[in-house]
Amino acid sequence: MRGKKLKESFNSYVLLFLCIVLGIGTGIGAAAANALDDNTKNDLFNNLYAFLNKDELASDFDLFYEGLFKYGKSITMLWILGFTGMGLFGIFPIIFAKGASIGFTTAFIIRCMGKEGLLYACCLYLPQNIVLIPLNIIIAFISIKFIRLNKKEKNKNEEKEFNTKDFLFCLTAAWLFIAAVSLMDVFVTPILIGFI
Repeated sequence: MRGKKLKESFNSYVLLFLCIVLGIGTGIGAAAANALDDNTKNDLFNNLYAFLNKDELASDFDLFYEGLFKYGKSITMLWILGFTGMGLFGIFPIIFAKGASIGFTTAFIIRCMGKEGLLYACCLYLPQNIVLIPLNIIIAFISIKFIRLNKKEKNKNEEKEFNTKDFLFCLTAAWLFIAAVSLMDVFVTPILIGFI
């Protein structure tokens, strides 16, 4: 009974800590965007504008695969870190970097474009991040759990509750979500932006 409570507490603390790391990353990213001087801000805004115009010329197929690569690399890296057992050194920095990226990009667009930027950021980033943020947290949590259970497996009295097949299934399910988000990027996001 006590062991079960300890395990539940550990799981809750890990999830809470992952959310805190993501939140800190988001806050630091937003602060960095607000600290930019006007010249740097204008240069970055021009680069962003050029990048968005380049995307308008790309085919739907190219945009889909670009989305798969962009969203899939952090999920796959979290999975690899968990599978190899080296995750504790890399999982938290990846979640922090994800938060910093979201915070910086959102704050930067809002700072450059004002109220219109808020709508633009919501259309560009909110639909995907409703799926991607929890997905990153869940895969990071599962990777940490996998590492922990593999270390415990050395004790023969412990039941194996989470095996490699389960872990592979989690990666496959995550990639299906990533494919859905990439399709949303190609077909839904342009419609939402069209309303602005």
